[in-house]
Amino acid sequence: MRLNVVAPPALARRVVPAPAAKAVATAPVALAQSVRVTSASSQNPFATFAQGIVDTFRGFFVSFVGFKTRKIEDDPSDVNHPNYGEDMDARKALAAQRGAEQSALGKLSQAQQTQYNTVVKAIGDRPQARQALQALLVAGTLPGSAPLRGQGDALTALATLTNAPLADGIERAKLLSEMLCELENPVRINQQHKGTCAATTAQILLIRRHPAEYVRLVTDLAAPAGTATMAGGGTLTRDPDWANANDGDRSTASRLIQPAIMDAAEGIPFAHYKNAKDMPFIGPVPMLLGGMTPGGAAKVNTQLEGVKYKNVGFMFGNREAHFQKVKDALAAGLGSVPVGVMWSADGAHGGHELQVDKVADGRVYYTNPWGQRESMEEHEFLDHMTAAAIPTA
Repeated sequence: MRLNVVAPPALARRVVPAPAAKAVATAPVALAQSVRVTSASSQNPFATFAQGIVDTFRGFFVSFVGFKTRKIEDDPSDVNHPNYGEDMDARKALAAQRGAEQSALGKLSQAQQTQYNTVVKAIGDRPQARQALQALLVAGTLPGSAPLRGQGDALTALATLTNAPLADGIERAKLLSEMLCELENPVRINQQHKGTCAATTAQILLIRRHPAEYVRLVTDLAAPAGTATMAGGGTLTRDPDWANANDGDRSTASRLIQPAIMDAAEGIPFAHYKNAKDMPFIGPVPMLLGGMTPGGAAKVNTQLEGVKYKNVGFMFGNREAHFQKVKDALAAGLGSVPVGVMWSADGAHGGHELQVDKVADGRVYYTNPWGQRESMEEHEFLDHMTAAAIPTA
């Protein structure tokens, strides 16, 4: 049984319109897992049976009631869909921060200045990417710390990407530009209509905690060999269908890393995630259930960051106690916490994963991998939680 994701509402209505929309139901949270099952019009008899079993437990452990206090706090454009207004704003911000940029550049070594100018040249005339690079430098994110594996820093990793060998079909300037925008504001990453909420959440979390490591992993996935070693020693592998036309129009880096994360999180022997089908397969045989288990989410975040994530399932009797663990992790400065929820809004219903960024004044503030920052009253958010992956360091 698995945690799956609902698509962003506009895409959910376009791709799976009611009443034949994908239905995602939740099994007992005591199992700390949820399950995706498609609608009866397209599912096989086994899926129908699984749906019936799952429906038996609905309401016992988690709320299925539509959200009443959800608020969208920020909804920037996706990194691969910059709009004209944001391009103009980026040009103005570039000009306004030119002095601060030159001051920050003057504090770098000659070698680092060369690296920075190499990245500037590789971007070309992409104002949002150029402004993102400038903002990263002025904020002190660049040069940055070293990746979790390897040498150098975030600036070195970006400069390496400007001349690293790339697999066929990967446009260097596009990849680099989109990644710069992701690094500057990871909220702009969008899973689109793929069932990769847990993978997208892990991607965003890695950027926030270890930007140089993110650049290193994507650069390795973009290379002809298409493999990357994670901090925990596991391997990410580029999906052969990473650029499939049914992708949903994710950014280049998202197309590369999200399917690889989905595959690395798979816990069933001989099972592998296939991007084109958005499902795990054993050989040529598709598995009944798609998505990612909460245990798989904890496993892959542990591998990506080299830090233990502990999976916690939310049952009726321990919900507040377990949510306190999320609060404690935030208070300890361990970064945002990936959580599973039963989503119910805008015609989209089903298991979903996002990351809690803070809890303040009775509201939970979180990053939704639909490319949005949102908030919700704490009591309502807690009612919909199914699991959390708690970082231990």
